[in-house]
Amino acid sequence: MRRFLIGLGKFLLAIVIIAVSFLWYAGFFNPVYISEKSSGPYEAVIIETGVFDDPAEERNKLFKILFDEDIVTNEAVAITPDPFGQNLIRQTGWILTPAQAQEIADIPPPYKLITIPRQERVVADFDYNNSFNIMAGAYVVYRSLKNYCNRESLKPGEMYEIYNDKQSRIFYHLNISQR
Repeated sequence: MRRFLIGLGKFLLAIVIIAVSFLWYAGFFNPVYISEKSSGPYEAVIIETGVFDDPAEERNKLFKILFDEDIVTNEAVAITPDPFGQNLIRQTGWILTPAQAQEIADIPPPYKLITIPRQERVVADFDYNNSFNIMAGAYVVYRSLKNYCNRESLKPGEMYEIYNDKQSRIFYHLNISQR
């Protein structure tokens, strides 16, 4: 019986170590840096996503169209109208320079060009080293932003998640509709 309990203890310890290692790799222990600052304007080409659509898959289709037009960008965007309610991405796409936006001004539907205006936002900064960071960010960053808004008596609005491949960061830009 003692031998069984020692074996079971080693097994459970291994499971705990593996679980903690995965959570660390995914970014659940990464710090979240929050600040209030002015951000934008951003030119973006986007597509509307349905409830059951995979935003990353839709964004990749759009990337192929841009790539075929010799337009390369390192910043993706996902737009969530109600980040602390339903938390569903409704629009996704790529951020462009003004010159790139002019090149594809006549992009065919269902894609469209939008301008994300310059305004004061709460901005959170999070690591983007692997695809699990997106999952961790949806949990860790959103909780941190919600707590920040509650603490500062801010009424949150639309959220822009900007995935920056060059800096390996995800920037969460939260519109504030009321103080």
